[in-house]
Amino acid sequence: NFSIVEQAVLEFPPVENLKQITLQNLPSLIEQAENECMKHKRNRIKEERELENRRVCILFT
Repeated sequence: NFSIVEQAVLEFPPVENLKQITLQNLPSLIEQAENECMKHKRNRIKEERELENRRVCILFT
């Protein structure tokens, strides 16, 4: 089970040029990756809920 940061690193598009990463912009890159990860996580949860709702509807029809 990955931590949020590990998941963010896996899902975040690779930085084309590693020289673009500096101590100044690293915090914002990490924040951007975490935000992207949370967005994907929210979308997955939403999709799972919609799927579950469809299953419940089928059961009651």
